[in-house]
Amino acid sequence: SSVAQDKMKGSIQFTLNGKEVITHQRPDEMLIDYIRDEAKLKGTKNGCGEGSCGSCTVLLSSIDPLTKNVTHRSIVSCTTPIANVNGKEVTTIEGIGSTKDHLHAIQDRFAQFGATQCGFCTPGYIMAMYGGLKNAPKDGVKIDGLLESIDGNLCRCTGYRPIVEACKTFCVDIEDMPIPPTRSKLDPYDPSSDPCHGKSCHVPDSLVFESPETTWHVPSDLASLLRLKSEYPDAKIIAGGTSAGIEMRLEAKTHPIVISTISVVDLQRIDFSSKGIRIGSAATIQNVISQCQQHLSTIPSDQTSQSRTLHRMIDSLKHVGGTQIKNAGTIVGNIVNGSSTSDVITLFSALDVQVEICHVSSTRTCLVQDFFVGHQKVDLKPTEVVTAVEIPWLRDGELTEYYKQSRRRLADTAIVNSCMRIKIIDGRIEFLKMAFGGMASTVVEAKKTAAFLAGKNFAENFSEALKILGSEIYVQDDHVFGGKSHFRNTLVLSFFKKFYLSLTDPAANPAADPFPAVSGRSEIEVNNWVNREVGIPVPHISAKKQTTGEAIFTTDIDLRDQVYGEFIKSPVSKGKIIKVDISEAVKMSGVLTVLTVDDVPGTNTWGEQTQDDILFADGQVCYVGQPIGFVVATSQRLALEASKKVIVEIKEERGLVSLDEALKQKSFLGSELNSTYGNVDFEKCDHVIEGEARIGGQEHFYLEPQTSVAYFEEDHAIVYSGTQNPSYVQLAVAESLGIPANRVSCKISRLGGGFGGKESRGIPIAIACAIAAQKLNRPVAHAWPRQYDMLISGGRHPIKMRYKIGLTKDGLLKCADLDVTADAGYSTDCSQAILQKMNNSCDGSYNIQNIKITGRLTKTNLPSNTPFRGFGGVEAHLMTEIWMEHAASSLGIQVEKLRSFNLKNEGDRTYYGAGVTKQLRAAWEECYKNSEFEKRRVEVSTFNLKNKILKRGLTIMPALYGVAFPNEMNQGAALMNVYLDGTVLISIGGVEMGQGLYTKVIQIAATELGIPVDRITIRATETDKIGSASTTSGSMGSDIYGGAIHNACLEMNAKLLPYRRRHPSASFAEIVRMAHSDRVPLNIMGSWAGDLPHGSPWRYFVAGCAATEVIIDTMTGDHKIIRCDVVMDIGNSINPYVDIGQIEGAFMQGAGWTSIEELIWGDDDHPWVDVRGSLQNAGPGTYKIPSHDDIPTDWRITLLKEDMNPKYESIPIHRAKGVSEPPLLLGTSVFFAIKDAIKNARSAQGIPEWISLSPPLTCESIRLACEDDLVRLAHHAK
Repeated sequence: SSVAQDKMKGSIQFTLNGKEVITHQRPDEMLIDYIRDEAKLKGTKNGCGEGSCGSCTVLLSSIDPLTKNVTHRSIVSCTTPIANVNGKEVTTIEGIGSTKDHLHAIQDRFAQFGATQCGFCTPGYIMAMYGGLKNAPKDGVKIDGLLESIDGNLCRCTGYRPIVEACKTFCVDIEDMPIPPTRSKLDPYDPSSDPCHGKSCHVPDSLVFESPETTWHVPSDLASLLRLKSEYPDAKIIAGGTSAGIEMRLEAKTHPIVISTISVVDLQRIDFSSKGIRIGSAATIQNVISQCQQHLSTIPSDQTSQSRTLHRMIDSLKHVGGTQIKNAGTIVGNIVNGSSTSDVITLFSALDVQVEICHVSSTRTCLVQDFFVGHQKVDLKPTEVVTAVEIPWLRDGELTEYYKQSRRRLADTAIVNSCMRIKIIDGRIEFLKMAFGGMASTVVEAKKTAAFLAGKNFAENFSEALKILGSEIYVQDDHVFGGKSHFRNTLVLSFFKKFYLSLTDPAANPAADPFPAVSGRSEIEVNNWVNREVGIPVPHISAKKQTTGEAIFTTDIDLRDQVYGEFIKSPVSKGKIIKVDISEAVKMSGVLTVLTVDDVPGTNTWGEQTQDDILFADGQVCYVGQPIGFVVATSQRLALEASKKVIVEIKEERGLVSLDEALKQKSFLGSELNSTYGNVDFEKCDHVIEGEARIGGQEHFYLEPQTSVAYFEEDHAIVYSGTQNPSYVQLAVAESLGIPANRVSCKISRLGGGFGGKESRGIPIAIACAIAAQKLNRPVAHAWPRQYDMLISGGRHPIKMRYKIGLTKDGLLKCADLDVTADAGYSTDCSQAILQKMNNSCDGSYNIQNIKITGRLTKTNLPSNTPFRGFGGVEAHLMTEIWMEHAASSLGIQVEKLRSFNLKNEGDRTYYGAGVTKQLRAAWEECYKNSEFEKRRVEVSTFNLKNKILKRGLTIMPALYGVAFPNEMNQGAALMNVYLDGTVLISIGGVEMGQGLYTKVIQIAATELGIPVDRITIRATETDKIGSASTTSGSMGSDIYGGAIHNACLEMNAKLLPYRRRHPSASFAEIVRMAHSDRVPLNIMGSWAGDLPHGSPWRYFVAGCAATEVIIDTMTGDHKIIRCDVVMDIGNSINPYVDIGQIEGAFMQGAGWTSIEELIWGDDDHPWVDVRGSLQNAGPGTYKIPSHDDIPTDWRITLLKEDMNPKYESIPIHRAKGVSEPPLLLGTSVFFAIKDAIKNARSAQGIPEWISLSPPLTCESIRLACEDDLVRLAHHAK
């Protein structure tokens, strides 16, 4: 009816999980915000806000306006404007399955294979894979295709192997089908049982969505589009929104007029003709790839020019972002954004692609390279619109190659890319065109080099052409954003040489094997005996809830009348605050308050060990991003907009923004640590080496950002905090509020990852929300945006080490003098304790009794560094292995021989007196045997002799990790309530963050009580149930809370024993009711306190060993892990299913830390970073953690049989050792395997094999270390 039409005028209409939605939301609001805040569907997670982690993936179904068929695309909802889903169907994780109804097959297999740990990334993975299955060919999906569907997703917990295994179970080309650890039978997947998508989709006519802030036009034909752009020349043109959506959401940027092209049918056309391919400007990248693949299958075999063009298009465009980005982003949008590292622009520049540009009354064309005139600058007048690109077919005889090197192979922006096109007739170059991206503010062509080679023989003139190219395409750090000038210059020459070899000697330039989706685990013994749940591979207790999106995280808490906060941040690293003017912010409608230091009722400082952290800057700022105030408003976007209205005047001073600057200025925190053990006398040594090494920092990259929600019940503060340390959050909030701790309760149900990063750095959010909640008497919530979280939450400490090592002529370690400096940042946090653990770990796995250690902490104007998985122990071990490798090289022996010769054996003691068991040597020998190390060392040598460009490296490395807390922290409690139906409810002081703590506690309780695990539930961790609990970290959770629940069960069993004796056949529920009738208390607080063995700071050591083989491309610096054998001693595993997942996740975190994860701060080494002291790569778009493409191709894990020795070790509950941190040490074996490959490459060049290299060994470090003529030429070319 007309009344209904009037009511819906300007409304956005779509279907969400089968239900019709009619909303008048702002059209520039992101889809994720509607899903989470309005529809209250919390399964879709916000992990980064920039479309780079995949946590927010949903399925978008729509009508293809050309074919009229329903299409299904996985997209990231955090960068999708809600206006873009008008007329479409959106399906979230809640729409495909639930624990209340039934699980979808993907959800079930993720749960069964352990493909979910913390669970925050899980819904996004499942929806991405669901999109892959929806687009599966009729003859079934293949593994490469299904893995492509998840290439835009990231996970920090699992190590990816179980995710890959779950993928395999849907694929028709997998012969050896994986079996879940539970050995459960998988229900067959029936696509017809999936929800029916697309029934309500329609193609709307031209529309206009209006809000007070923006008007959003959606024309349906080209004439209307051009007319609108002529009428509104300043309007923002948007298609998929993959770029514009980021600034709209993260920066609260508002465009008064927006014109969307997604409904203009003519702009979605992809036409193939005798001349080439015409792609409309609204055609998505994925659709272009699909149409090219389809057309390729129809081309006759004699049309090689067309097939070559299509192959080049398909292969190159697959590298443009993850699948979700390709499903929404357009080819033309990529061009108009104007990035010099754009894969599309570089490719199209070499192919002479024409851009079609329309005005309401005219049309013009120009080459892509002429259209792109500078960084984010294109030749486009305000009233013009790009309508298409036209790609000519390659001419007969023309060949092309495309090259790209990025920090990570999968879903990453290029550092340098290149497309080269050539035609050779009778051995002479008739035509040559070479385009390079990443070398200037535009894509550049090597015209001089091409002119020199014209008409010449390539082979005869290649060397001279290299020199010309080196001088023609050349940059310095301050000329290109991103620096890396020497590497970039080297890549230009390397790509050119690869191109030359592809034409003249293809056998000399083989590509590394494509990543095969094969990654197995060794069989383990499962202790499966009656009435005993410990030792069984039980799935994570929250696995099913996590796969359906029903698991609630702190970021999902949504209370009545909840409002939102946003911090006011320092723009500089150091300075004096002159003025903070909040007047404009508080005038904004919906802004409720602005807090500054003057509004803190209690203390403005905090810190668990040293109270030198500052809540709100008071008179001066100490680092970029430091909180100055806190804006509270009725929406998160409004709070962000208001924070930008606050005027902060600061008199900037020059801060110390690196460890070296602090050392030079003698800026230190705390006291220097000096320890000497034994007699350090280098005069008695046959061989002495000295050196220096650095270890880079690392970002935790937990998928759930730091977050808190606070409110008051009468005079009692309730704080939901995403923390590993709720007891300290309770104390810190109480002190800042000026109230006693018994009037504050901290609650946490689960964390979306932690890795040490949530022990302390999120406390400012909890305090700020609590102060605001007290002032406003309503709930206040805030979650740090990913970029701000990465900027100020700290990470692993960067370290500088100087070493002097003495050995006998046979290689026996005699003494060491170690000098270690770690950068603490601006405050102490836990840095002093981390430094102490380094002090107790400097011998690694080796027997050295004479050692001197000097350690210090620098104070800089950077955010405070904080605990990270390994807490200084892994850093110390890595440093040890660095100087061990140096010593082996100096002695001229294989490093594995030096390691084995000096390895600690049973009965040996560390320099500080801790005893070692035989498990370290056992792990070494088992790994050496399992990995066939001797045989493979020969195979690696043979391979390297035959291959000039690809080189392999192999290493075997032990690990010995001490597990313990300081003595006062080795305690914990568990509250157990037994109910009359025989069920049990447990509360503990530990926090579940994906490590399986809750699952293990339940298994222990089930074993002790003799009841099934499904009769036991564990509730959220709350300080008003378990007070003064130790932080959940240090691999101690199972020891502490497993011990506490074990003792509680023993006490309960003692109470129930008389009834069991009298009624041996009675059920547990019947026994409980009998006891209750006799007024026996059925609630118990169990406690545990552990002691340390005499003379040791550790309860026990966890030993392990890894043999790792990698392959590197010596011309680009790319690397791949070929095989990894891991042997771990973790005692009797309470849950092998969980523990192997921890081993894999920790291994990949260690591999990432020492290879691709590079933090780039604005300092003297990075002058191109705009702000001194700021983190340039704050976000997954620029900071790269490993993806599923980076895991070992062949991954074998063995658990040693338990053999604990009470003479040297404190025996944990069920003889099960902590496992979360130690395997990270073994991940660093990737670093040494890469170094071995580099050594082999250098040896082939006839240059010294030893080179001092520091982690991370990025592609830049690898390439430049493989020193060759190209590296030298790139350095001296200009």
